[in-house]
Amino acid sequence: MHGLLSLELKKHPWSLHLAALLGLLLLFAVPLGHHLGILTTTYRYVAGTRFPSYDPSPATTMEQAAPGQRAAAKRQVLADLKANPNLTAAKPTLALLSAIRDPLAERDYLTVDRLTLAAITKHPEILDNIGRLDFIENTFTSSQLNLEAKQQILAYYVKHRINALPAIASRGTAAAAVYGVFSHYGSHVWKWTMVGTRKHYFYKLNAGTTLTWVFLFYAAFVLTAALGYDQRHNTETLMRMTPRRDLRMVATQAALTLAVIAVVLVALVGLAMLITAIVPGKRMGTLWQPVLHTTPASVYLTPMWQEIALQLGMLWLWAALLAGVAFLVTQLTDNPLLALLMTCAAFFLAPLHVLDALPLAVQKVLPAFYTNPPAILAKAEPFNNTTPASVFLVLAVWAVGFWAAAAVVQQLRYRRLVLGH
Repeated sequence: MHGLLSLELKKHPWSLHLAALLGLLLLFAVPLGHHLGILTTTYRYVAGTRFPSYDPSPATTMEQAAPGQRAAAKRQVLADLKANPNLTAAKPTLALLSAIRDPLAERDYLTVDRLTLAAITKHPEILDNIGRLDFIENTFTSSQLNLEAKQQILAYYVKHRINALPAIASRGTAAAAVYGVFSHYGSHVWKWTMVGTRKHYFYKLNAGTTLTWVFLFYAAFVLTAALGYDQRHNTETLMRMTPRRDLRMVATQAALTLAVIAVVLVALVGLAMLITAIVPGKRMGTLWQPVLHTTPASVYLTPMWQEIALQLGMLWLWAALLAGVAFLVTQLTDNPLLALLMTCAAFFLAPLHVLDALPLAVQKVLPAFYTNPPAILAKAEPFNNTTPASVFLVLAVWAVGFWAAAAVVQQLRYRRLVLGH
């Protein structure tokens, strides 16, 4: 086994992995450029006014502004109290603003979170006053869920002893920037219609993100290159003379390639965080910080590492599935371009709108339906009732099916070769 593995290591297309890692890292350049103010091409419009659709404020700048925000909020509450002495929320708000002054100046953010959590739990009415503080998480939820969302976020930071201000950590850290790339799933205008005098737009979910498509093409390319090496170089007969079973040799090639792909995925996250963290004003942050999800009736949190890990797991399972497809097609053709195109067909059905002709129930059992992992985790339409476990199951079943079919084709092909000689 050691000799076979050593041989496969020498034959392996390492340059493709390096090129893919560099290409995937470049996808983080655009949001990083927006943060630095180098790229200013993405905007949103509110009431005719143009605003950048990115936050250029570094974490250190927001942290330096926090004590001033606290002082300004306290002055405003005092002014409100002077104008209306009957404000019931004024006294507990002033008490909280006074209590967090010293820990905020000392950057003891864990104490700030703990005091804020206790205050809003005991006096929910103070939320309107402390809403002026940018370092208190802006949850963008309905007013009914606002208290629950803030309580869950602050309780999470206190429980996990994360010494950070939630709003700053979720916007200004390297971890948040990396997660932002992984969590973006996008949509585009599908069509529009006029109702009365107003134009109404309909949006359709993208078939996949740029990161997903680059990864899938990389996986298809490197797997067809690795599994089709012997056919292309006419060394297949020589390899079959070794004391190894035919299927075992292919499994070794695939296992090695999938292991390197897993390393590339982990390295992508690590290097993206390190590169982002060295930007002036950035902090590394932690992937343990939470991500807030809302539904019309509830809010729930998941740690960033869990969502990124689930996406990486889906991508790796896609690679395992593509390994089975590549194994099958390389048994049918030794043309590398044709093998690559046939392998890519496994996931390229979605952008070609082939799936649109099928009922939704049929689409959900096809792997090409699941080419947008962040949309799946965000439960965007049409993934409202889709769980990561169900996606893993679909991809795993198809991967096993392709591997089984390829193994049968391999045996039939080798039998034909033996009988032909």
